[in-house]
Amino acid sequence: MAVVAAYAGDPSNAPEWYANIESVVWQSEPPVVVGSRMDFVAHFLGRRRTYTYEVVELVPGQRLGFG
Repeated sequence: MAVVAAYAGDPSNAPEWYANIESVVWQSEPPVVVGSRMDFVAHFLGRRRTYTYEVVELVPGQRLGFG
């Protein structure tokens, strides 16, 4: 379970398991901590979108919250 949580909790892995996410560009240095910022580049409804997220909550192995 810890291996799965570590994988899913690393935003860099999102393009591997989330079909619409093309890439993740870190604005801050990894690893993920509260305050980390990253851009998710996605294709949705035929358009390219970039969403900037900031980590607002982190409980390793349990919860990763974006705002």
